[in-house]
Amino acid sequence: MELNILGSVELRLDDQTVDFKRAKERFLLGVLAMRHGKLVNVQTVIDALWDDPPLHARKTLHAYVSRLRATLRGTGGDSEILTQDGGYKFVRGQDSLDYLRFKDLVRAGRAARETNELDTAAEALDQAVTLWRGDVVAGLNTSWMERQREDMEDRELLPAYQALCTIELQRGNLHEVLKRLDAVPERHEQDVTFAALRLSALDGLGRFEDFDACWRQIWDRCAESYGTSPPRELQEHYRKLLQERELVEPADHRRTQAALRAIPPAQLPLTVSEFIDRPAHLAELEKLLVKAQMNGPTSTLVIVITGPVGVGKTQLGLHWAHTIQEQFPYGQLYADLSGYSPTPARSPDDVLVELLESLGVAAPDIPISPRLRGHQLRTKLAGRRILLFLDNALNSEQVIPLLPGSAASVVIVTSRHRLTDLVNDHGAYRLTVARFTPAETAQLLTALVPDLHAPAGNFTAEAANHLTGGLPRAIRILADALTTTTAPADPPAPGDLLPGRRNRQPDAAGIDRVVL
Repeated sequence: MELNILGSVELRLDDQTVDFKRAKERFLLGVLAMRHGKLVNVQTVIDALWDDPPLHARKTLHAYVSRLRATLRGTGGDSEILTQDGGYKFVRGQDSLDYLRFKDLVRAGRAARETNELDTAAEALDQAVTLWRGDVVAGLNTSWMERQREDMEDRELLPAYQALCTIELQRGNLHEVLKRLDAVPERHEQDVTFAALRLSALDGLGRFEDFDACWRQIWDRCAESYGTSPPRELQEHYRKLLQERELVEPADHRRTQAALRAIPPAQLPLTVSEFIDRPAHLAELEKLLVKAQMNGPTSTLVIVITGPVGVGKTQLGLHWAHTIQEQFPYGQLYADLSGYSPTPARSPDDVLVELLESLGVAAPDIPISPRLRGHQLRTKLAGRRILLFLDNALNSEQVIPLLPGSAASVVIVTSRHRLTDLVNDHGAYRLTVARFTPAETAQLLTALVPDLHAPAGNFTAEAANHLTGGLPRAIRILADALTTTTAPADPPAPGDLLPGRRNRQPDAAGIDRVVL
C-alpha cells in the first residue's frame, strides 16, 4: 500500500486510489502520518482538524478514527492506528510513505554530495523534491496545519531545493538552476541562498542586464518591505561576482565598474572603544527620528550635535548612527568638513564631488558648476533613505549646499558652533552635548584602566572630573597617562600627571590649554 501526504492525501493500492467517505478522515490520516511512529495526543489532533471544534469533538474524533481503521484494514496493508496513553499513533509497517521516501532521498543526495558524486546527488535530490506535489495535506487549512506546513517547507523542502540548485550550479546547468528557482514559493524569493543562486546563474550565463535588474529588485524589495538593505553576506556575494567578472570579461569593464560604483556606500567610521552610554542624549535623538517617521517625512531631518572641543560630539553621533544604519538601505555617507583642523576648512564644492562619487557618479559625469553639483546630489538622493554624517562643520555655510532635498534622508552634523542659520532657516534640531559628571568620568576611566584600584588620597572621581573638565577626550589622555606613568607607592595626585603642574591644584579653566 502507498500513502502520499506531500500534496493531497492519497491512499493507493495496486494503482487504485482508495476512496474516503469523509474529507476529515483523509485529513486525519494525513495528520497522523506526518508524525508517523510518534504518539499524537487527542487535543493536538482536534486542533489540527478544527479551528472551531464541534461541541462533542472527542466523540466525533473517535468515530473518525474507527472508520479510518476499518478503511485501512480493508486495503489489506500493514498500516494501522494505535491508541496509546490518551493519543493516537500511526504505524505504517511495510507500507510506503512519500514523506519518508523524501527524507531518505535527501539523505542520500547529501551523502553523495559530500563524496563529490554530483550526478548521483542531483538525481537523488531531484527525485526528492519531485515527491513534494503541493501543500502538505492539501485542503486542510486550519491554523495548526498552516503552521506545520510552513515549518516543514522551511525545515525540509527549501534546504533540499537549495542543495539541488547549488549542485546544478556546480555542474554548470545554469538554465536548470533558473528554472528551479522560478518554482520556489514567492514568500521565499528573498531568501539569501536563493537570491545568491539566481545572481550566480544570471552572471554565469552572461545575462548581465538581467543580473543588474535582479539586484535592483532585491535591493528595492528589502528597502520597501523591511526598511533595510540586503543582508551583508548577499552584498558581499554580489560584489565578488562583479570583481570576478571583471577578470574574465574585460570587454564588460564599463558595465562592471558602473555596477560596483552603484553599490550603496557604508562609510560610517568606527566608534571608540568603551563608549559610555549617554541615555538622555540618545533618547532625544531617537525621539526626533521616531517623530519624523510617525508624522510622515515632510522635510529632511537635520540634527546638529554641538558642544565644546573634546566633549564627544562625533562619538555620540557615530554611536547613534551605527545603531540606526540598517534603517537607511540606500547607504550611509560620511564627510569630515575639517572645520577645526590646522588646514583650511573644506569647500562645500569639493565635498559635493566626494559625495557624488560615493553615490556612483563617475568623475567625468560630475558637473563643473557647484550649483549643478548640488542639483545632481539632490537628484541622486531623491526618495531614498540615506544617512548623511557631516563631521566638524565650521559654520552653516559649509553645510547648507550639502543638504539633500529628500524628506526620506537624515543628516547628522557635528560642530563646536551652534550653527544658528542652519537651525533658524532650515529647521535643524540642535542637541548640546553635556560634559561628563564625576560618576561618568569614573566609569570611563575605570573602563579604560581596568587595573585601577579604588581611589585613594586626593585621586577621587571628583578630582579626575575636575582635572579633565568632564571631557571624554581628556579622560582618555588621563587614562593613557595612568597606564604609562611609573606608579608610585600611593596613587598620584591629579596634578602630578601633567607636565608643569606637579604639586599644584588642577584647574578646569586650563584643561583645554594643558590637556588638549
